[in-house]
Formats: sequence, C-alpha cells, structure tokens
Amino acid sequence: MTRQSKIRLAVVAFGGTVIALVIAVRIYLNTRRVVNVTDAQVRQMIENELPSGTTRSAVRHFLDSKGWDHSDLGPTTWAMIRDARHSFVVQTNIQIQFHFDSKEELVSYDLEDFLIGP
Repeated sequence: MTRQSKIRLAVVAFGGTVIALVIAVRIYLNTRRVVNVTDAQVRQMIENELPSGTTRSAVRHFLDSKGWDHSDLGPTTWAMIRDARHSFVVQTNIQIQFHFDSKEELVSYDLEDFLIGP
C-alpha cells in the first residue's frame, strides 16, 4: 500500500467516524425527554397542589403523577426533576426536599438547581 493510499484510507476512516458521531449525538438529543420547566413553575405547582399539612402519601402521589423521581430519608422526601431544561452545554436538574413533621404532614420544602454537563 502506498503512502498516498494510507492517507486516503485515514481520511475516509476519520470522516466516517465524524459522521457516525454526529448521527449518534443527534439521535441522543432527539430522544431525550426535556421537561422544560423553571423553578418558578415548579414552585407554583407545589404552592397550588401541595399546601402545608399535605400528607406524605399525597406528596408521593403528586410526584408520581409528574413522573419525577423521589425517595424518602427520615422526615424528608427528596425529588429530582431530571433534565428540567438544557442548553447545548449545560443540563439543569431541579432537586426538591419536602420536609414533614411527626404526623407525616408537609411543613416546608426547599428547591435547588443542579447544573451538570451534557
């Protein structure tokens, strides 16, 4: 194989790799489920649907109905809205902590953004 043939083969292989990578990224971006929700919208939903005193089971039902992951740890239920929004470089997840009293009734909640890479 001549030097010129090796160079052509390398260029074709590189080009094929780039095309495959571009296709893979497009498929990934097209199949991602982006929620497109802001902190303010989440706060509004919580304020409207989960007033203080709401039972833990009702909070879990609310989270299930939205499709948001959640788990319990002591007096707190943690929820995560994955891929709430994203740009080309940054993905934003929203984490919510619901705090309950000894009667398993909602006392308060905290909401925080987590910025992660693509």
